[in-house]
Amino acid sequence: MLLPHSGDRAPARHDAVPELYASLLEVLPRAAAFVAASSEIFACNQAFSRRIPKGVADVKAMSLFSSLTAESARKLQSALVAALGGAHTHVEGGVYFTNGSLMASELFCEPLEFKVGTERVVLLQVDWPRHETVKRAPYLPPERLLSHFPDEVLVFEADEELGAIQNKLEFVIGTPIDGSELENAIQNCRQKGPATLHVRSEFPQKLTGGASGQTTEVRLVHMASETEASSHIMAVLRQNVDAPDEVEEYKRLANLDPLTDLLNRRAFLGALDRQLEAMRADAGNGLGVFYIDLDEFKKVNDFGGHDAGDTMLRLVGSALDSILPEHGAAGRIGGDEFACFLSLVDSEECALAKAQEFLDALLNIRLNVDDRVFTIGGSIGVALVRELDVSSKTTASGVLKFADEACLCGKRSGGRSISIRIFEDSGNNQKSPHADAPEPDRLRAQDLSLYAMPVIWLGTRRPFAQEILLRVKVTASASISPRALLSAAARNRYISKVDSWILDKVLDAADEERGRSWLTVNVSAESARDEHFCDVLKMRLETNPLLAARICLEISERDFLREPASIEAFFKLATELGCQTAIDDFGGHWPVLSRLTELKVDWIKLDPSLTGPALSNEAKAKILASLVQTTHDLNIRLIAKHVETQEQADQLSEIGIDAGQGHYFGRAIPWPGAGNRNVPKSIT
Repeated sequence: MLLPHSGDRAPARHDAVPELYASLLEVLPRAAAFVAASSEIFACNQAFSRRIPKGVADVKAMSLFSSLTAESARKLQSALVAALGGAHTHVEGGVYFTNGSLMASELFCEPLEFKVGTERVVLLQVDWPRHETVKRAPYLPPERLLSHFPDEVLVFEADEELGAIQNKLEFVIGTPIDGSELENAIQNCRQKGPATLHVRSEFPQKLTGGASGQTTEVRLVHMASETEASSHIMAVLRQNVDAPDEVEEYKRLANLDPLTDLLNRRAFLGALDRQLEAMRADAGNGLGVFYIDLDEFKKVNDFGGHDAGDTMLRLVGSALDSILPEHGAAGRIGGDEFACFLSLVDSEECALAKAQEFLDALLNIRLNVDDRVFTIGGSIGVALVRELDVSSKTTASGVLKFADEACLCGKRSGGRSISIRIFEDSGNNQKSPHADAPEPDRLRAQDLSLYAMPVIWLGTRRPFAQEILLRVKVTASASISPRALLSAAARNRYISKVDSWILDKVLDAADEERGRSWLTVNVSAESARDEHFCDVLKMRLETNPLLAARICLEISERDFLREPASIEAFFKLATELGCQTAIDDFGGHWPVLSRLTELKVDWIKLDPSLTGPALSNEAKAKILASLVQTTHDLNIRLIAKHVETQEQADQLSEIGIDAGQGHYFGRAIPWPGAGNRNVPKSIT
């Protein structure tokens, strides 16, 4: 049956009302009872029972007037009479039992609109001081008592069959209920206390209260009585609620980045704050905070689409999470920025080793999108926090900002870098070694200079070519690496202008010198697909095949993997003009190997990550030798980069590699061929 809200008719079974309403009294925040004008107690909650003096066998049989002092009885009688007259009564001042114990410091009497037999009923609520301070709980007038219940309340007889209960609930909710779940809930309700089950509907039904929702919470409460036969089960139906699995998902989303499943920025900072608090309480062995900014992530979005960008971010998140130890945490801080922290990082060597592990994990990522292969790198800034530097003012956001600044320092060095700084809470941070570098958007031609590095035949150890490299003049004590310049130029969209400036200088010098040595020049993917750059190349070389034969144009493997069609078209143009071509920083990836017969490149420059392991591992040396033989069969020659010792040069020569370059053969020095001819005021 439906339990009536206030204002409804009185139930037909008057004698059942006190038992039913007694269960409702338990939800009130105060000690409460239903009493008659004679002060007879019909029903009360447990909090009220605890206020009755010891020795009273049956609370329902007692008269409050006879149990109180004369003064207290008069107070209560006045309140009851006023309430029966329709007034809401509030009485302050102590009300005492005859034994001297305090019954209440305040009384609240409210009239009710039903009778028990012929007796009218008053809701009596009492309050008393606790620990010498009166704490008043929110007061609920009787007409609001049932309005605080959810939309529907169903009451079932104790002996009602499971099927009948299930049918009634399904009728009101409008969707099937699992009978076994309902049976278990009813048993738990009778034996252990209130039980809850959630019913989800694929077809939302409008309930009696008018609201609609896909999930209904059914809370079962056992309304005990003196005999089990007269007890009841109350079902409270709350409509349009979040199911438990939805609540858990909300909690997860509140703390995790939805794309990578790493901690979001807020949750990461919270975890870092707790770690710093633990260091303050119990000095540990140091803390490393790693700020990771992905390099050239924009190219993944530009050439692969945003879906590819999202996939790359997920791969980065998985890579970081897979190598993170238990005593650390990782989070996505921004669009393409991540952060990790690790305890037990007590030295720069330890921080460097872990940062390198993170960097290697990024470099191993490969994302295939149609005919493109995307790779990713990163710049890592590390804030090394020692226990002595953690004060009460040290915050997670402050430490993370410190690591971000270290990352920016490495970013300006060209990316794929690690910059470690000792955290100082005083704000006296170390100055970036590139603080005096000109801003990328105001580089001038006079800030640039060209350097040359020799390329040597490994068999004869004779030089036969020079690689032209770019440097930026800053101060006598500082310079920006070419990788930093090219990275900044690419971000600011003037890389083609830089490439054109270099090409003009190289072609001018090569045309004047007319020697046998040829010159190799790096070309970016942006320039390779830039129509103006290609037009300039054709204009300078189309009628001068001797000059073209002395020029080798090289493009990095990374750019080829990202834009294979554009690079193939550019190599075809360069070959038609008579230039030599080269793949730079080749790491042995199959997408490049599979296209070698179509590319018809003249040279491949081997990345140290490919040649280095072969110098110390016989099996890998054999694999590299097989690659060398294959490329030779295709009339492609190989150049090893970063050759540092004679031993390395000898080993590479034995494997069959044709040429090499590196500090063993000669460092990059200012190129005299560049001169100062035709220097424009600005490149950008």
